[in-house]
Amino acid sequence: MPDEHDERWPKHDVRATDLKGLAFGPMLRRARTIRGLTQAQLASRAGLHRTFVGRVENGKYRAPKLSTIQRMARALELTPKQTILLILASGRTRQPLQSELMLLPPLEGLAEIEVICTTLLSTVQALTYDLEVRLRSLLLEVQEFRVLASEF
Repeated sequence: MPDEHDERWPKHDVRATDLKGLAFGPMLRRARTIRGLTQAQLASRAGLHRTFVGRVENGKYRAPKLSTIQRMARALELTPKQTILLILASGRTRQPLQSELMLLPPLEGLAEIEVICTTLLSTVQALTYDLEVRLRSLLLEVQEFRVLASEF
C-alpha cells in the first residue's frame, strides 16, 4: 500500500524463508526492513502509533491482536503464507503442521477458488429452488388426490 507521495517505496520481495524461525517482533522488523519502511511508515499504513510498532518489534509488548497483525501484514503487502507465518510467530493460534503451511495456494489460487465456490453456490441455490417448487407441486397433487379418494 505505497503512499502516492512516497517515491522511496522499494519493491523488495519478502520471502517466507526470510521470516521462518524468528520470534514475532524480529519477524515483523525483518519484513518491515526488507520492504524499506520505517516504523513510522508501517504504523501509518497500518493505522497504528509508531511507538507501538517499535515496542512490539523489541518484545516490550506481547504480540498484538490478530486483527492488528492482519493490518500490519496488509501494510507490508505480505502474501497469505507470510501472514500465516507472522500469526504463528505471535502465538495467537495453535501451530499447524509445517506441511499444511506449504500447501496454501497462492493468492491467485484463492481468487479462483472463490469464483468457483460462488458459482457452485448460485447453482445449488437455483437447484434448491427448483426442487422446492417441484416438491410443493407434488404435495398439492397428493393433497388433491387424498381429497378425491376420500369422496369415493
